[in-house]
Amino acid sequence: MNLYRYRRILALAAAGAVAAVGFGAAEKPSPPMTEIIYTVNEGDTLWQIADSYIDDEENIQEFIYELKRNNPHLEEYLQPGQQIKIGIKKELADIGVSANSQNFK
Repeated sequence: MNLYRYRRILALAAAGAVAAVGFGAAEKPSPPMTEIIYTVNEGDTLWQIADSYIDDEENIQEFIYELKRNNPHLEEYLQPGQQIKIGIKKELADIGVSANSQNFK
């Protein structure tokens, strides 16, 4: 009888540990996003544009990948006047970030 009791306690402890790990591994909900249209200026690069629109928590390479994925018309070289859809966090849009902001960090 004692052995059965210890097995139950051990099973409950294991289940609790798995549940705790599961809650800790849950991803943060992504912040609300909004879309802006950026008009390319002469000399702009995707790297410069991305650097202007990310915060410290974002990976610039992933941001550029998303820019290319959301703008299939983009070519190797940007042309002045091209328009690029950029998804930014709503909180950045709420503080008055406008398209063609040079650096609002």
